[in-house]
Amino acid sequence: MRCREDADPNPKWRFGGLRRVGIDETSYKKRHKYITVVVNHDTGCVIWAHEGYGKEVLKRFLEGLSAGQRALIECYSADGSR
Repeated sequence: MRCREDADPNPKWRFGGLRRVGIDETSYKKRHKYITVVVNHDTGCVIWAHEGYGKEVLKRFLEGLSAGQRALIECYSADGSR
């Protein structure tokens, strides 16, 4: 946790001006664990990641945004997995 705070002392900046979002789920550790990654298509930066996949994990991302931030998002892209 401390390392993450040192590397990204103000994580809220990542969500400013968010308009186009990409979502992907990928496996790691020989396909036994999954991680969901969200990117800002306009900047090409990873803005959020969390262990797991599916609706509940994506719900965590969306709940982290304000209503105003969610309203600014014009499109989402994903690979069509569950």
